[in-house]
Amino acid sequence: MRNSTREWINAADSDLKVIDSSYDDDDNARVFSFLSKTAIEKALKSVIYEYNLGLDNVDIDNLQKLLDIVSNVIIFDIDMKLIKSLDYLFDKSNIINNKIDKIISYNEALIYMDLAREITQEIWELYENDESKYI
Repeated sequence: MRNSTREWINAADSDLKVIDSSYDDDDNARVFSFLSKTAIEKALKSVIYEYNLGLDNVDIDNLQKLLDIVSNVIIFDIDMKLIKSLDYLFDKSNIINNKIDKIISYNEALIYMDLAREITQEIWELYENDESKYI
Protein backbone atom coordinates (compact mmCIF):
# COMPACT_ATOMS: atom_id res chain seq x y z
CA MET A 1 0.00 0.00 0.00
CA ARG A 2 1.31 3.43 -0.91
CA ASN A 3 2.04 5.92 1.88
CA SER A 4 -0.52 8.37 0.49
CA THR A 5 -3.13 5.60 0.39
CA ARG A 6 -2.43 4.71 4.01
CA GLU A 7 -2.69 8.38 5.04
CA TRP A 8 -6.10 8.79 3.40
CA ILE A 9 -7.61 5.54 4.70
CA ASN A 10 -6.22 6.18 8.19
CA ALA A 11 -7.72 9.69 8.08
CA ALA A 12 -11.09 8.10 7.27
CA ASP A 13 -10.66 5.75 10.21
CA SER A 14 -9.81 8.70 12.46
CA ASP A 15 -13.07 10.44 11.53
CA LEU A 16 -14.96 7.25 12.37
CA LYS A 17 -13.15 6.93 15.71
CA VAL A 18 -14.16 10.47 16.65
CA ILE A 19 -17.75 9.60 15.87
CA ASP A 20 -17.63 6.32 17.80
CA SER A 21 -16.02 7.88 20.84
CA SER A 22 -18.37 10.79 21.31
CA TYR A 23 -21.65 10.49 19.44
CA ASP A 24 -24.64 10.23 21.70
CA ASP A 25 -27.18 12.98 21.10
CA ASP A 26 -29.22 15.01 18.63
CA ASP A 27 -27.23 18.16 19.36
CA ASN A 28 -24.28 16.93 17.34
CA ALA A 29 -26.10 15.05 14.59
CA ARG A 30 -25.01 17.53 11.89
CA VAL A 31 -21.36 17.43 13.00
CA PHE A 32 -21.25 13.67 13.02
CA SER A 33 -23.07 13.45 9.70
CA PHE A 34 -20.40 15.75 8.29
CA LEU A 35 -17.67 13.52 9.73
CA SER A 36 -19.40 10.55 8.09
CA LYS A 37 -19.25 12.34 4.74
CA THR A 38 -15.59 13.24 5.16
CA ALA A 39 -14.75 9.67 6.19
CA ILE A 40 -16.35 8.38 2.99
CA GLU A 41 -14.58 11.05 0.96
CA LYS A 42 -11.17 10.19 2.45
CA ALA A 43 -11.67 6.45 2.01
CA LEU A 44 -12.59 6.95 -1.65
CA LYS A 45 -9.59 9.21 -2.17
CA SER A 46 -7.37 6.46 -0.81
CA VAL A 47 -8.57 4.31 -3.72
CA ILE A 48 -7.74 7.12 -6.15
CA TYR A 49 -4.18 7.21 -4.82
CA GLU A 50 -3.71 3.46 -4.58
CA TYR A 51 -4.86 2.78 -8.13
CA ASN A 52 -3.56 5.95 -9.83
CA LEU A 53 -6.98 7.20 -10.84
CA GLY A 54 -5.81 10.78 -11.31
CA LEU A 55 -4.35 13.00 -8.64
CA ASP A 56 -6.44 15.91 -9.92
CA ASN A 57 -9.44 13.92 -8.65
CA VAL A 58 -8.44 14.31 -5.01
CA ASP A 59 -9.74 17.89 -5.02
CA ILE A 60 -13.27 16.60 -5.61
CA ASP A 61 -15.51 16.58 -2.55
CA ASN A 62 -18.67 15.29 -4.24
CA LEU A 63 -19.26 11.70 -3.18
CA GLN A 64 -21.21 10.78 -6.31
CA LYS A 65 -18.31 11.89 -8.50
CA LEU A 66 -15.77 10.08 -6.33
CA LEU A 67 -17.81 6.86 -6.46
CA ASP A 68 -17.92 7.15 -10.23
CA ILE A 69 -14.13 7.61 -10.41
CA VAL A 70 -13.41 4.52 -8.30
CA SER A 71 -16.09 2.37 -9.99
CA ASN A 72 -13.48 0.68 -12.22
CA VAL A 73 -11.83 -0.66 -9.05
CA ILE A 74 -14.66 -1.15 -6.57
CA ILE A 75 -18.43 -0.94 -6.73
CA PHE A 76 -20.52 -0.54 -3.62
CA ASP A 77 -24.01 -1.90 -3.05
CA ILE A 78 -25.28 1.19 -1.29
CA ASP A 79 -28.34 3.41 -1.28
CA MET A 80 -27.40 6.27 -3.61
CA LYS A 81 -30.16 8.40 -2.05
CA LEU A 82 -28.01 8.56 1.10
CA ILE A 83 -24.97 9.64 -0.92
CA LYS A 84 -26.99 12.31 -2.73
CA SER A 85 -28.36 13.51 0.59
CA LEU A 86 -24.88 13.86 2.10
CA ASP A 87 -23.65 15.67 -1.00
CA TYR A 88 -26.56 18.10 -0.81
CA LEU A 89 -26.30 18.71 2.92
CA PHE A 90 -22.62 19.54 2.79
CA ASP A 91 -22.26 21.10 -0.65
CA LYS A 92 -20.04 24.17 -0.29
CA SER A 93 -22.31 26.42 -2.33
CA ASN A 94 -25.35 25.45 -0.27
CA ILE A 95 -23.49 26.13 2.96
CA ILE A 96 -22.01 29.43 1.79
CA ASN A 97 -25.36 30.64 0.49
CA ASN A 98 -27.12 29.42 3.64
CA LYS A 99 -29.53 27.30 1.60
CA ILE A 100 -29.64 24.39 4.01
CA ASP A 101 -32.15 24.52 6.80
CA LYS A 102 -32.70 20.78 7.18
CA ILE A 103 -32.26 19.51 10.69
CA ILE A 104 -30.51 16.16 10.83
CA SER A 105 -31.97 13.77 13.37
CA TYR A 106 -30.07 11.34 15.53
CA ASN A 107 -31.45 8.42 13.51
CA GLU A 108 -30.41 9.99 10.19
CA ALA A 109 -26.92 10.59 11.54
CA LEU A 110 -26.70 6.93 12.59
CA ILE A 111 -27.61 5.86 9.05
CA TYR A 112 -24.89 8.12 7.60
CA MET A 113 -22.38 6.78 10.11
CA ASP A 114 -23.23 3.18 9.21
CA LEU A 115 -22.79 4.03 5.54
CA ALA A 116 -19.35 5.53 6.23
CA ARG A 117 -18.32 2.46 8.21
CA GLU A 118 -19.54 0.13 5.46
CA ILE A 119 -17.70 1.94 2.66
CA THR A 120 -14.49 2.28 4.66
CA GLN A 121 -14.59 -1.39 5.66
CA GLU A 122 -15.12 -2.51 2.06
CA ILE A 123 -12.13 -0.46 0.97
CA TRP A 124 -9.97 -1.99 3.71
CA GLU A 125 -11.09 -5.42 2.52
CA LEU A 126 -10.14 -4.47 -1.05
CA TYR A 127 -6.62 -3.65 0.10
CA GLU A 128 -6.33 -6.79 2.19
CA ASN A 129 -7.53 -9.01 -0.67
CA ASP A 130 -5.51 -7.35 -3.42
CA GLU A 131 -2.59 -9.74 -3.28
CA SER A 132 -1.30 -8.67 -6.68
CA LYS A 133 -0.12 -5.40 -5.14
CA TYR A 134 2.33 -7.31 -2.94
CA ILE A 135 3.86 -9.74 -5.45
